[in-house]
Amino acid sequence: MERIAKYDNVEYFMPFLFANDIFMPILHKLLENETDPIKYVYGSPYCEWGKGARYAKFKFTNLNFINNYLKNIKNKYNYTPVFTFTNLYAKDTLNDEYSNNLLDIGYSLDCRFIVAADELYNHIKSRYPDVKLHCSVTIPVVKFTEEKDFNE
Repeated sequence: MERIAKYDNVEYFMPFLFANDIFMPILHKLLENETDPIKYVYGSPYCEWGKGARYAKFKFTNLNFINNYLKNIKNKYNYTPVFTFTNLYAKDTLNDEYSNNLLDIGYSLDCRFIVAADELYNHIKSRYPDVKLHCSVTIPVVKFTEEKDFNE
């Protein structure tokens, strides 16, 4: 039988978290007889820091449900959840209680975070210096378009 996962040393980031989660059990079952290359699933529930991110299926604030949802992803599939906090204007919402609660839950479960705003990066690092953060791919695009004069 041919391997489904082509490379042994690749770890995939997949856009399943909070939106396309129906694919997690399907792919997990498909890859059950080999090393599952999916290590991270990213996305964000609807929140101030996630505005501008991918479509969020969850538009409610039930933190217990979100906590259990994330635990299930980690325990059942062995995937690390990665929150996409990609609101470029998050500096105006750093004190948003719900977003900070999501951060606290994610940190307590050893999740990771993708950020697009320097102020949000600094805010998260000030609360949790050892948290794992990733730079959003939107940062270079936005910085380039803000700095480039297209009328030249």
